[in-house]
Amino acid sequence: MLNEQPSGQQRQRTADRGVCSLNEQQELWNGKFGDRYTKRNPTLSDFHYVNGKTRLEITKSFFQDIPRDATILEIGCSTGNVIQILHDMGFTDVYGIDINGKAIDIVRAKFPKFIFKRASIEDFAPIMKFDLVYTSGVLIHIHPNNIQMTINKMKTLARKWIFGFEYYSPKEEVVRYSVGCWSRDYPNLFKLPIKRQETHTRVEGYPSKHCYYLIET
Repeated sequence: MLNEQPSGQQRQRTADRGVCSLNEQQELWNGKFGDRYTKRNPTLSDFHYVNGKTRLEITKSFFQDIPRDATILEIGCSTGNVIQILHDMGFTDVYGIDINGKAIDIVRAKFPKFIFKRASIEDFAPIMKFDLVYTSGVLIHIHPNNIQMTINKMKTLARKWIFGFEYYSPKEEVVRYSVGCWSRDYPNLFKLPIKRQETHTRVEGYPSKHCYYLIET
């Protein structure tokens, strides 16, 4: 298991080659690097886009027409920054999984009426399906060797919809500022009808393109 956050040089080497195995990815986010990431991201990063919109208002608009009693699962829920949006919008049946134990402890304390489990997407095997399954900045960290398996798992878990917020590029590209990070055309990886898709350009920052999408299963 990784016991220290990678140095700048190590981060660059890892970003260049990607995280080369499933075990490395799980160890990265399950260890001290994941703990520090959790500590660094206590609130939602409300990105601002050149068209004047923000991440918060766009996310809310995608969930606006979803029934408030829908069963919703977040994969990679971290400390619940997006779940806070759902809570404030009145959703009542929300679930989340995350591989990092500290993140799960925090999100359980914040939302005691919702259900959370420490698990990776690979190991998660619920007895139920969910009306909507979503990720928010999670698929970007899935290695190319594992991305289609993750996509397929989400398709088996979702009864009606899949929502996503991820970095966007028409072809797969390594995002070099982070450890094991890729931008892709995520909605088209699902090979399902896309109900709504929006791509927004950040006012500042890298990567500049973010994609929001709602898919029907």
